Amino acid sequence: MTRQTTKHNWSCDICGAIFTSLSEAEGCEEGHHVGPSSPMTKATNPKDAIASGKAPLHLVPTSFKAYTALALAEGMMKYGAWNWRAAGVRASVYVSALERHLGKWFNGEECDPKTGVPHLANASACLAVLIDSMTQGNLTDDRPIPQSCLPVLIDKQLPEGVAVLRDQFGTCAPTHYTRDHYTLDQQS
Repeated sequence: MTRQTTKHNWSCDICGAIFTSLSEAEGCEEGHHVGPSSPMTKATNPKDAIASGKAPLHLVPTSFKAYTALALAEGMMKYGAWNWRAAGVRASVYVSALERHLGKWFNGEECDPKTGVPHLANASACLAVLIDSMTQGNLTDDRPIPQSCLPVLIDKQLPEGVAVLRDQFGTCAPTHYTRDHYTLDQQS
């Protein structure tokens, strides 16, 4: 909901009803106006109404953009800017790189030791290239033949198995050896 800073009418982004005050709008007969999070815009600002249906690009954190840019800058210096748009890419190459960077990060290595670029930044750059190539239409889709049973396995069968395990072991309180509770010097 946009704050009213000067005397304006308010309108609903859903039904277009116009109100002279915000409190009046909160009692809309259509039920669209229920409080501060209601989809309201100032009727006098047409940009509000037009922009409300667009992709909310402001939701992508600037830190994510900055780190992705750092990783893409590394790629630009090694391979040339936008090389994937000219040459296309194979999905498997970027998925493998993505998994290597995530694996190294998950194992505790924050940054590539040669370049200092964070592994998560490199992983996000891999995703950016995959998405851009798919959008560009030059992604070589060399993924394996799909397993039709995989969604059922992941979304239904495995959660059922986890529920059985929780029922069986739910009262146990084992030590979990995470970075917060266990260090390499404790292994010896």
